[in-house]
Amino acid sequence: MKNEPPLISVITPCYNYAHFLPETAESVLRQKHAPLEYIIVNDGSSDTTEEVAKNYCKLDGRVTYIKQENQGLPAARNTGISMAKGKYILPLDADDTISPNYATKAVEVLENSPNTGIVYCVTRFFGSMTGIFNLPTYSLSEMLINNLIPHAGFFRKEDWVASGGYNTNMKLGWEDYDFWLSIIELGREVYKIPEELYYYRQGHASMRDVTNKHQAQLHAQLVHNHPALYLNNISCVFERLLENGTGRQAFEEIEKTLAYRCFFKHFFQFEKFTKSFIRTAAEKTGIMRNA
Repeated sequence: MKNEPPLISVITPCYNYAHFLPETAESVLRQKHAPLEYIIVNDGSSDTTEEVAKNYCKLDGRVTYIKQENQGLPAARNTGISMAKGKYILPLDADDTISPNYATKAVEVLENSPNTGIVYCVTRFFGSMTGIFNLPTYSLSEMLINNLIPHAGFFRKEDWVASGGYNTNMKLGWEDYDFWLSIIELGREVYKIPEELYYYRQGHASMRDVTNKHQAQLHAQLVHNHPALYLNNISCVFERLLENGTGRQAFEEIEKTLAYRCFFKHFFQFEKFTKSFIRTAAEKTGIMRNA
């Protein structure tokens, strides 16, 4: 007898996005994969989010509605995932949409690749800006410096449990970046579906405006949350930062950059991570050898 397809759970936190929520919900409920559950978490909205969500509960038995006091996006996602019954989880913001085939294609990868922990796809912008979101090919060295994975990627619920979920100390954003690093720390592999299956809305106020102002602080928090991952891969970090130069001159140049200030003066500074330590690490990785 053929195995039944696994249940997937799509989680949409919503904070005052009632006007976008129907388009998001419709894209979820049009998924070709079955079985599916859709959980909408009202994170203390003051608009008509509750009315919209409850209406979908009446229209479709796959929809569940949860209301909580405003706690922020990481906590709202955790609330929804904690209630989810699915083997696989997809977080989806209340203003974005997905292709009807996304779940089918992602589940196929996850079912056939037991060590794959993150499955994402090509992202297309819509709204005030259109086009493909051109992200570099995934590699660990690049991922330690820049987030390469949109928030709307599939993962295993067991990995959410093992990693501790979305970290609520990412108060200024990048909670998805932090979470992906947590799954990578579990030893999971990452796979990108080479198709446009996720649609990322542009043209309204977003957390991006906040995060752009606090990149150094956010990078510092990432390394504070994942010190072993960064320290164990410090050679990758140095190689990535110094890919356009070698030796002492290149290292002294990197000391002047925002990346240096983020990664080495802020990241590992618990006031004890000094410049001499940085230089020692550089020598050990061969960056300053023969300089």
